[in-house]
Amino acid sequence: MRRKRWFLLISLVTVICLAIVTVIVLYLLSNMSFRMVYQDCAGVAFNLPGHVVDASGQPIEAAAIRLTVLMKSLGDENLIVETHSDAQGDFQVSGYAFACALFTIEVNASGYQTGTIGGDVWQTLPPESREFVITLESE
Repeated sequence: MRRKRWFLLISLVTVICLAIVTVIVLYLLSNMSFRMVYQDCAGVAFNLPGHVVDASGQPIEAAAIRLTVLMKSLGDENLIVETHSDAQGDFQVSGYAFACALFTIEVNASGYQTGTIGGDVWQTLPPESREFVITLESE
């Protein structure tokens, strides 16, 4: 009878210790890699005004603007916004993207070489919107 009690006591202590170790390991994992990914990949709302000009600084009307956001980890395009510049060469693209992404703005206009700008969403877009001036060279 005495051996049975010791066996039950040792079994109970072992189960409690394993449970504590499991909780500690899960806590450490959740506060390290998963939490870092979550913080780095928070969503970012953006509103990007821009201006398309030629080499002499004159506005280019009806230039096609295409914004692409590429998730770094997935390799997938998750947002594509297309618009055109107005008579003053102005344009605006808005959206919501993950901060752990890369963006590219590609501008095409008849008679001009394609212009491209881009970068890291987290470093370039927040916290305030920036106006992009894109200069296109003649073909």
